[in-house]
Amino acid sequence: MERVDSKANTRERTWIQHVLSRIYAQTLRRGFHGQVTLTITVQDGTIQHTRHAVEEDHRRPE
Repeated sequence: MERVDSKANTRERTWIQHVLSRIYAQTLRRGFHGQVTLTITVQDGTIQHTRHAVEEDHRRPE
């Protein structure tokens, strides 16, 4: 199988790297408890959409 290296995919891959950097900065820290999802929708080898969500669990202080 060959990878599709279109301009659209290159642009989307760059955007995904940017989004991941922002997610890492927001979540990879002490005190963060939660879930991160990144969904990439692909049709015929071309990235169509990306969606991300960050859900933080808020813990009651003891």
